[in-house]
Amino acid sequence: MNRIVVIFCVAISVCVSLTTGVALAQPNPGPGDYGDAPEGMLAYPSTGVDGWFPTCVGGPAGFIWHGDPGRGFPNLWWGFTVDSETDGNAGFCPLPPYERDECWGPFDNDGGLAIPDPFTLDPGNMVIPCGNVPPRSLGFTCEVLNLVPGGPFEANLQNTTGDPGFVNVLFDWNQDGAWGGGSPCPGGLTPEHAIVNLPVPPFYVGPLSGLHPGPIQVGPNPGYVWVRMTISPEFPQVPMPWNGEGIFDEGETEDYLLHVEAAPNSAEYGDAPENVVAYPNGILGEFPTCRVSGPAGFVVHNAPVSAWFGASVDTEPEGNLGFCPQPPYDEDECESSDGDAGLITPDPWSMDANAVVVACPTGSGARGWTECSRLSWGHDVDIAVTNNSSDDRYVNLVIDWGQDGRWDNSIFTCPNGTVGEEHVLVNFPVPSGFVGSLSQLSPPSFVSAAGEGWVWCRFTISDQPVAPGWDGSGSFGDGETEDYLIQLQPETSDVDQSDGGSLSGSDLNIVSVRPNPFRPSTQFELDVVESGQGTAIVYDHRGRIVTKMDLGKLPIGRHVASWDGRDAEGVAMASGVYFLRVDVGGRVAREKLVLAR
Repeated sequence: MNRIVVIFCVAISVCVSLTTGVALAQPNPGPGDYGDAPEGMLAYPSTGVDGWFPTCVGGPAGFIWHGDPGRGFPNLWWGFTVDSETDGNAGFCPLPPYERDECWGPFDNDGGLAIPDPFTLDPGNMVIPCGNVPPRSLGFTCEVLNLVPGGPFEANLQNTTGDPGFVNVLFDWNQDGAWGGGSPCPGGLTPEHAIVNLPVPPFYVGPLSGLHPGPIQVGPNPGYVWVRMTISPEFPQVPMPWNGEGIFDEGETEDYLLHVEAAPNSAEYGDAPENVVAYPNGILGEFPTCRVSGPAGFVVHNAPVSAWFGASVDTEPEGNLGFCPQPPYDEDECESSDGDAGLITPDPWSMDANAVVVACPTGSGARGWTECSRLSWGHDVDIAVTNNSSDDRYVNLVIDWGQDGRWDNSIFTCPNGTVGEEHVLVNFPVPSGFVGSLSQLSPPSFVSAAGEGWVWCRFTISDQPVAPGWDGSGSFGDGETEDYLIQLQPETSDVDQSDGGSLSGSDLNIVSVRPNPFRPSTQFELDVVESGQGTAIVYDHRGRIVTKMDLGKLPIGRHVASWDGRDAEGVAMASGVYFLRVDVGGRVAREKLVLAR
């Protein structure tokens, strides 16, 4: 056979070709695999649109059929097993309630769809989820979906034959009850025939993403869409355009009802770097942030927001909006002048366009974290929270202890034997009406299970709990996500970093450091209450001495000194964080310095 034969039957034994109009002595194909999308009955209850998908033998829209070679014989199918419609409509399409094999397939290993979660219509024509609650949607209107492992659209399939097969996938983007044509998005028409004759190698067993199908674009209409997934043999290939009908001697078709979310005019997203440098050592961030182009997924909270971090909340007017431009990436987590940022302690940092760590301009001078130590809320970490909703909201915190650009819930053991996980705060409840610092609710302490350096953290407050081992992604109806870069300091060091400024009661104060960040030099002003011999030492972030300056004998009063950004040998230091320690007659003050070349 070298072409597809498309037919509809007007009687059990007489069929008409849609391509030639010639009557064929074609009996009902008989046992085999058929489609399940509704034909001649309600498909979309919210709009009252009937389905005219090619499903029913004898129906006006045609039908699709795959022959059954029998159990144990080579075949192509979706999922882990295949049945010949023992629980399906077998092409006869009884009146409502119509056959719901697309919903029950996952429970008998016949269904191949893995992501997202399917829906179905109950006998009262109500849309109900097939399994997971809350169900995962396909994506946003006009969103580009990257079909990668763990991505937004995934299915399992098998080709146990020695010949190639082909995958075709149709989406009813315009929700008119039929497949064909395209729907307009800002970038152009979104075709309903989204995956066209994708080759499946002989003996392939694995996910759809393993065939590298490339991206697809969601249509412009929110709500529910019927989807037809077909795997068929090498001959015949489906025609272009294709409406979902055909006769094949092997293969399988599965139909699903999926949900598309309306792309919010304004929404709140994460900010941690994805596909750009996340750490000074060049590690790229793979954090779930970018909703359009990122393979890691993303996190989003739909407006209006009634629970947030900080004094107020905005919906990303200065943020990345999920589109994630290339460097310099959005630094909304560093911006607190509008009252949006909620972090109280420790000090937040960020990455500039040159992948250099820079201090956030409104940092409080609070200390960073100490490596491999237990961190308590209020003393070591805290964030301002507001819950104006009528229900509890849930706070989750993930921290990249592995410093590898991912939140993957790895478990880390420190040299001192303490153990920490990356999902450090799991579904911590914030009661309705609460306004204050999270520490007031007494969250459990956690271990900073990483060595010195930097870690990206994601704080999320949401209307729904997440699964343990959360990777930072998700779509929520309420809440906010804030991402911060935090410094981890050595457990012991020649420079005591327990205080970001002068020691209380030391009778020595660093009044100002200007400029800071600086290039190429900075001045620091001292307030000396008791005279003495003065020394200034600059350390790097590892606690190593960079340079030592003799300030001479300093009398009581104000004094100004400077550092030119060079080491003791006169070599210009690289951009980064440094620590200034000033000693006058045994009285000590400290300050952080940020050199930005």
